[in-house]
Amino acid sequence: MAVNSFASIGNAFDNGKVHYQYVYKGAIPSPGTAGYFVDTSLSSGTPKYNGYIGNALEATPFSGSGNNGIYVGNYLAGSTKHLVRWQAVYAGASTPIPSYLMLMDYLLFYPLIDLDSVDQQDFDNTLSLTRYTSGEGVRAFIVLTAPMSISANCTVVYTNSDGVTDRTVSFSLIPGSGNGIVVSGSDLSGGVAGSTTPFIPLSSGDKGIRSVQSFTMSGSAGGFATLVLAKPLAELVLYESGVPTEKNFGFETRQMPEVKQGAYLNIIANQGAVQPGNLRCELIFANS
Repeated sequence: MAVNSFASIGNAFDNGKVHYQYVYKGAIPSPGTAGYFVDTSLSSGTPKYNGYIGNALEATPFSGSGNNGIYVGNYLAGSTKHLVRWQAVYAGASTPIPSYLMLMDYLLFYPLIDLDSVDQQDFDNTLSLTRYTSGEGVRAFIVLTAPMSISANCTVVYTNSDGVTDRTVSFSLIPGSGNGIVVSGSDLSGGVAGSTTPFIPLSSGDKGIRSVQSFTMSGSAGGFATLVLAKPLAELVLYESGVPTEKNFGFETRQMPEVKQGAYLNIIANQGAVQPGNLRCELIFANS
């Protein structure tokens, strides 16, 4: 039975088929400008630091286990796993409140994109998605692994969730001054923090990205970046420092996000203030 009702949640708790997971991310990168998204996987804590280690421009799949990504507990044969509760708080003397958190299943990444090069950088797709394999609902974001200096336009060519290749989008990278800053998502009006979503825009009518073929900068901006494919699962907004916010998916919404086996969960956060923060979360997962 799927976890999709009050009774099924109660059954999971009564039969010990739940997992509580604590998350602590310390010294989350300060965005430099309020309104930037930051990738908390690049900060220390639990789960462990994600360095986006891989061969340049090669599709490198993520697989969550233990402290690699947020641990979701064991999977039971013949069952599905769902997120049923998420609580989070920023603690400390100064925090980046308000903050919008997005929990995602990180699927694969293309590392070491050279933001100084104006040549077309072709990606190696020998390996492909292992979850959400059609690409439907999968989005892409670009995160800095070495600081860039100025804003510049870029073009990305990808395959959509219907298998149509050579889908092309051009957009402006938001200039980011530090590692972990999500710089994708702006239109061509000149990137500014908070101007749009953190994701690469999709061509009209597309429902997701299956793979990315190439990346081209229109000018040299400095730094290096990683392009990440991820499936958004849940959102949470923190309004006050030291005050927890929680979402009980079984009570506030009947949509309890399913977490696929092998999921590598992590969080990106839109920082409402230029302050470092220590993020603490508790997540509860239930098996059907």
